[in-house]
Amino acid sequence: MAERTVKKYCSRLYEKHGISDLSPYGKRARLATLVADRERSGTAAELDPMEKTIAKWVTSGRTNAEIGAVFGKTRWWVVSWLREIYEKTGMGNRTELALWSVAKLGGEG
Repeated sequence: MAERTVKKYCSRLYEKHGISDLSPYGKRARLATLVADRERSGTAAELDPMEKTIAKWVTSGRTNAEIGAVFGKTRWWVVSWLREIYEKTGMGNRTELALWSVAKLGGEG
């Protein structure tokens, strides 16, 4: 994902959670805490092995097309898996999923 795309998503999340006025490090730390601690954030145990693998690839910054290519599938195959992952974890986008994945699954892809 492009840096400006990540910044755009993060800005929206900062506004959504009312933490726009914090320092850059404070924003990231608070957002990571919010995402990891949300009641609806689910647990890593709810994800099957393929979902965990895809979540880690998303965390490493891969596009749907790149992830699909790893498995010999299309980007739409990845989109289908991501819908399931978002539903199970309560995350709404790739940035939230990446933060959740680091908190729950550990490390980056």
